[in-house]
Amino acid sequence: MPSLTPADELASVRAELARLKARERALCDALVAAPACARSGRWARAEISTRSIRLFDHRLLPVEIRDDPLFWRERQSVEVVCHPIDVATGPLPLIARPVHGAARALNLQ
Repeated sequence: MPSLTPADELASVRAELARLKARERALCDALVAAPACARSGRWARAEISTRSIRLFDHRLLPVEIRDDPLFWRERQSVEVVCHPIDVATGPLPLIARPVHGAARALNLQ
């Protein structure tokens, strides 16, 4: 199998992460709905806990405070976005069959 370019590998990794996160959500939902006796497996036991968190809603502040630049800080961030290459104008993918879900993540389906 030819080695992947960093862009193709990143897109594939992100597709796999998305698939795993969806599976994690489904398993968590199933465990929350399950009775306590069904939350133990051969190698692990799932414990369900509920927490309350406090959220600060800045939208409730008066506009004068919200818009005052003294209360704002600026930060730089770097983002890498993967875009599918149009097969009509770009090269064909290096792999014959992407990792499960990669086609969906690349909008190839």
